[in-house]
Amino acid sequence: MNEKKKEDIIDLLSREYTLDSLLQSEPQEQKVETPDLEDKGWVRAKELGIPYIRISTDQIDPELVKILPEDLLRKNIVVPYLRIANEMTVVMADPENSRVINDIAKLTGCEVQVALGEPDEIFSAIGLAYGMKKEPHPSPPLPTEAPVPKDTSAVCLELFCKSELQKIQEDSTGESLLELIVTKALGRQARAIFLRYLRSQIQVQIRAQAQLEFLGDLDLEWGRTLETRIGILSGITHGPEPRYQTGRFRYSLAGQNLEIQVSALQHLGGREIILNLLSPGQKIPELSDFNLSEKELASLSETLSRKRGLVIVSGGRASGIKEAAYSLLKRFDPLRHRVTTIEDRIDLQVPEYVQIETEGGIEKMPSWLARVFSHLDADIIFINNLLNPDLQALAFHYAASGCLVIGGLPFDQMEKTLAYLSSLKPSEDLIPLVLQGLFKVIRIRTLCPECRRPEFHPQVRGKGKDSEPESYLPVGCPQCGGSGYAGWKFIGEFVPISAPIQAAIRNREPETKWEKTLDQKEYWNFINKLRQELKTGNITREEAILYGLETPTSKT
Repeated sequence: MNEKKKEDIIDLLSREYTLDSLLQSEPQEQKVETPDLEDKGWVRAKELGIPYIRISTDQIDPELVKILPEDLLRKNIVVPYLRIANEMTVVMADPENSRVINDIAKLTGCEVQVALGEPDEIFSAIGLAYGMKKEPHPSPPLPTEAPVPKDTSAVCLELFCKSELQKIQEDSTGESLLELIVTKALGRQARAIFLRYLRSQIQVQIRAQAQLEFLGDLDLEWGRTLETRIGILSGITHGPEPRYQTGRFRYSLAGQNLEIQVSALQHLGGREIILNLLSPGQKIPELSDFNLSEKELASLSETLSRKRGLVIVSGGRASGIKEAAYSLLKRFDPLRHRVTTIEDRIDLQVPEYVQIETEGGIEKMPSWLARVFSHLDADIIFINNLLNPDLQALAFHYAASGCLVIGGLPFDQMEKTLAYLSSLKPSEDLIPLVLQGLFKVIRIRTLCPECRRPEFHPQVRGKGKDSEPESYLPVGCPQCGGSGYAGWKFIGEFVPISAPIQAAIRNREPETKWEKTLDQKEYWNFINKLRQELKTGNITREEAILYGLETPTSKT
């Protein structure tokens, strides 16, 4: 460095102590030639009472930069500069963004000190660690200027209206984006949100019934912002290698307290994030909530009183298998019976039970863990998913040794459940010997009684104005928050294992023959319950058809 440049730098640094006097004094004949941008930086930093740092790439530690997500750094124009013990200094283009500072503190566990820096230099430092981006990054506006709105085409208008887009664009942290998506999902009585990464966008779906419903698409940049916000709250991280991560966080929205369980999977097909919307302290339903007939309830109570064998609870996705199983467990006094549950995710917490959560899901559980479970000291065991072969063997082992085992199978039709049980590996005599009964459950969305609209079909319309509507449609009103729905309701059916069913299991009958094997009167009792819900206007026609009810107009 030549002597002239050294003198210029010394003179520039000395301006920090005389800046006020220079600004207030009359213009001098001789002026120091420094960039206007640098003058603005010094002035703003002094106003905020923080350091002003000019970054060069040789001052940056790439490993320190990488402790924070790239999207968080680029979106908010911030970079870690120095870390000493539990104190970290970050250089920011907008040091007044307290939300980003709090997010960094949560992610790193450090006390964060801030300094003002130039956007171009911050982006160069990020690029040193994560690689340079081809597209240029605009400098952020000064706090006194109005924010420049992002192009609204970046987010699908099917998902957000214009006012919601404006709210998202003014919040670079992703909090508003997460809040709006969760709000829309709750309005449609959803229990899970799916974020699926496609080539150029992220598809947002919800699971409110037995199938997924499409909400809309997000631009990749918005999707990464949303994932960063979810990661900050739940502790999951974004990595290139295939892996499965889980996390949880509490979330308050419009007076409603939620617990959101996050599952993130990086696989060869891309990345997928699932948000399961849970209610803390969720109440375990009673058996009376499942709309069982007196005969079914008496048969189920008699089966449970034996305290041995295997009872299968089946249903599709989000059908309420766990709620139904826990309602069965409630029949037993935990002071007299040792109850153990083996679940891929513990949604309902009961301190009196021994609850075991298998990380990564029961289907991916290693064999050695099943061998550990084989030494359980329990009277009653609940295994929420019997698709795992090791847990199947464990369930049959305990059921044959005199324990009561409640096992869950994710099949929406009873024929599929029985066909699956017929195909299992254990000996032909063991399955019908230990199998005591099948408890099929579904969870349906109920329509708001205040605003539902009657739906007349051509076959009914010709009977006159006084004829009863065949079904109802959701509308939306202040009572239901504009969603058209009022909540959830269970429908259940219990079928004891009779001699014909035992024989069919031994013969390993395929799914196509199980409908004839089942007692028609008992089996179609479930369909009658569904038809009654449709007639009284509790559910929509589409939902009734989804769960197996065929109506005279179902093909129109």
